[in-house]
Amino acid sequence: MDTTSLTGQSVRRRARGQTPLLPIESPGAALVLAGGGALDDELLRTVGEALRPTSVVVGRASIDGVHGPRFAVASGLIHLYAAQTGGGG
Repeated sequence: MDTTSLTGQSVRRRARGQTPLLPIESPGAALVLAGGGALDDELLRTVGEALRPTSVVVGRASIDGVHGPRFAVASGLIHLYAAQTGGGG
């Protein structure tokens, strides 16, 4: 039986209440790509495939929840400056 059908069966059992949903004991590792390179779908896919044997999840950053993966360095520098000068942030 393939993994897709096993996953579907597991979801259906959970929806019927036959299998309790349990909290994740310890979340897996995540690699978040930021900057212009993170917009490259092929790069994201390649990194994800390279890390497939591990339990690392690969995704794109959302800088400040507004800018997507771009402006990571600029935003970081602004936040650092604001923290060092007592500015808001």
